[in-house]
Amino acid sequence: MPRSKRWPSLYAGIFILSLNASPLLAASKSGEFAYEILGNQTCDHFVSAREERSQEYYFYVGWVAGYLSGYNRFAEDTVDVTPWQGIELLAALLTNFCEKNPEARFIDGVEAMIVQLTPRRLRNTAESIEAKSGDNTVIVYKIVMQRAQSALTELGFYEGMIDGQFGEGTLTAFKAFQASKNLQETGLPDQPTLYELFR
Repeated sequence: MPRSKRWPSLYAGIFILSLNASPLLAASKSGEFAYEILGNQTCDHFVSAREERSQEYYFYVGWVAGYLSGYNRFAEDTVDVTPWQGIELLAALLTNFCEKNPEARFIDGVEAMIVQLTPRRLRNTAESIEAKSGDNTVIVYKIVMQRAQSALTELGFYEGMIDGQFGEGTLTAFKAFQASKNLQETGLPDQPTLYELFR
């Protein structure tokens, strides 16, 4: 996924924050460890930062991206726990958790989200494909496209092969599904469409 130009300054900000953070404990023999910086903040703090779109919100976003990268690196049988979900969708999912649990730690929301995402994770390395319609392009894993085609078939929108390719039949099926959900009819496997299709 293309990254915003905001990312370099985001990570610089996180580094600066870490320099000012109080000392953290290392992992204990029983495996307990401290969650750095934003992980111990309460959920209501994250919700406020997101509503204001403050600089701190982008620190949260960077923290989540780093946490998920670490999870992908060390979790067993996992290549990508978020094979199609973009950071704004993940932030919306976290907001949903945090609004229901304002006093919970932010890390609790992240871990609850991972539990929800894990069954549909990408377990093996997979190729990416481009889905194009007009001037718009979405890049997705081929296996995600296959999952989407299967879901569209089950719902009666698609009758083609489950091949993970983005052809005219798949584009037409996406448009029909989008129309049924009052979504923008892009014909592409964009974030709102995949969210509605997979949830």
